[in-house]
Amino acid sequence: MLVSLVCFAIFNFLYQIFSVIFVYGLDLFSSSIPTLLRDFWRCGMVLISWIIARKWLKKYLQIFWKSWIIFLVLLIFSVALSYFVGDGWFSNWLIGIKYGFWRVFILLSATLVWWGLYYLWFKSTKWLHSKVKLVLLIIVIIGYIWQLLKLWKPERFAMMWYNLKLDDFAFWVAPPIYYLTGFEGTLRRGWLFSGPNNYGYFLVAFLPFVLSQLKNKRDWILLVLWILAIVLTLSRAAILGGIIVFILMNLKRLKEHKKAVLWWGIWFICLIVLFSLRKWASTVGHLTGFITAIQEVFAHPMWYWLGSSGPAIHHSGKFLPENWHLQILLDIGVLWAGMLWLLVWNIWKIIKTKLTYDEIQLCLYGMIALMVMGLTLHVFEDSMVNYIFFGFFGVIIGLKARE
Repeated sequence: MLVSLVCFAIFNFLYQIFSVIFVYGLDLFSSSIPTLLRDFWRCGMVLISWIIARKWLKKYLQIFWKSWIIFLVLLIFSVALSYFVGDGWFSNWLIGIKYGFWRVFILLSATLVWWGLYYLWFKSTKWLHSKVKLVLLIIVIIGYIWQLLKLWKPERFAMMWYNLKLDDFAFWVAPPIYYLTGFEGTLRRGWLFSGPNNYGYFLVAFLPFVLSQLKNKRDWILLVLWILAIVLTLSRAAILGGIIVFILMNLKRLKEHKKAVLWWGIWFICLIVLFSLRKWASTVGHLTGFITAIQEVFAHPMWYWLGSSGPAIHHSGKFLPENWHLQILLDIGVLWAGMLWLLVWNIWKIIKTKLTYDEIQLCLYGMIALMVMGLTLHVFEDSMVNYIFFGFFGVIIGLKARE
């Protein structure tokens, strides 16, 4: 089981390379096959975990049964309402689930996976924090090497079927070796992720771990490399998310320097405005999508159907609100969006008793930053990020719940 988890993590990190070579290059199968393989692999591990954890299942359900019930009710009723009221069909619902609240299943299932494995391999979590920072350092260094290789030997990446035409994001085509801020714009770094925004989600989600416990030179090197990587994505949302993380982790200190915080806030707003003017086409697209989505939510407050908005527009969706929260309101309506927040509240009730543990707090800071970024982007569109962050978050919750 542990070998399967490690292999799954490696496959997840190499997912984009795998897709580019076997989907866009060799054309061996459609782009949905790697996605389904990853999702079924994860579901298989969850099933095995139920078997492994059967001795402790009663104790596990005493803690997590409400969360699972709310999630299943939300899932069943969302699909049922989409069937009877919406215009979408089965494939659309799967897309809506993936982009809407699949990460919740990832988190809950991760609590179960590690609940079953706790007594088999791990007796405590004291090793966790230092090991995480080491892994993050390795990841970001590999990312820089990967980017330098793209600049140095782009023809080698063409042999791997990457697109040598530098461009902005386009669906259903091989990704370029570098994305641009717009036509003939500035290069944006995305590492092994499907795009720079997705890389930004990952960097912000784990930034709290990078900022915590700066004890030695290695920790400071990691911090500098990590912040530089966020800036190089040229993502306004990622920069905003990074600032949110910094504020959350330094609230007490910042309260003592309110005037300095005010001036830095003004400078940051000016910077974002200038950056938005530089990316004017993107800015207009975001505002247009946001306003249209607001109008549609007021016109249809109950629901459209799963997969009606957000990244699902690349399949059969109708709206691109450029806002994850509005995406949920369009897909499942105000009532069921409330159910989703009820689920979040229930998970919060579980973890709030564990907030003395650093790892829980740090994951929560990353989660809050992602939710703020969700005001301007569909932050949970990338399953690669969702599996890494929410899988890790679920692991932490599961391990702490057992201690």
